[in-house]
Amino acid sequence: MKKVFLKFVCGFLTIATLTITSCDPDTNTDTDQELISKVTLTLKDAAGKESIFVWNDPDGETGTQKPTVNNVTLTPNTVYTATIKLEDATKNPAENITEEVQKESNDHIFVYTFDKSNVTVEITDKDNNGKSLGIATKITTKTAGDGKLRIVLKHLPTDKNNAANPGGETDVDVEFPVSVK
Repeated sequence: MKKVFLKFVCGFLTIATLTITSCDPDTNTDTDQELISKVTLTLKDAAGKESIFVWNDPDGETGTQKPTVNNVTLTPNTVYTATIKLEDATKNPAENITEEVQKESNDHIFVYTFDKSNVTVEITDKDNNGKSLGIATKITTKTAGDGKLRIVLKHLPTDKNNAANPGGETDVDVEFPVSVK
């Protein structure tokens, strides 16, 4: 009876050790999050005039330098097509994280919020399942005013149909000061 029990315990410990080792976060590359230290927002109006705005954290989230951010100035009553680019600029050359987000589009969604009612953002691109992604958007301005455009990238959202609160982990959360004048 003791031999059977010992074999059971040894088998259990072997399985437990393999399970713990295979779930080690340092060895599981599927769930590793990339560092996003630079967010570039590119807007084009109907005439093709392009404006580029950058949020940059040169030493990453654990560094001592504060992020820098461009103020976004937009024209009232204008529609812009916009794209976002994410980079790990702590590497040389900078690593384009947007490509990874695009490849894993079903596992990501951008959430755009503006704290005033004079600017709206509409996601215009879709993931592989036909749900919102947010690398491409349409930004529409109405009247003059100042506010903040917040852009959040969610990883593994629990509800992509809930654009305001899709759940999941936050990969990046940045704000751009916006003036419509």
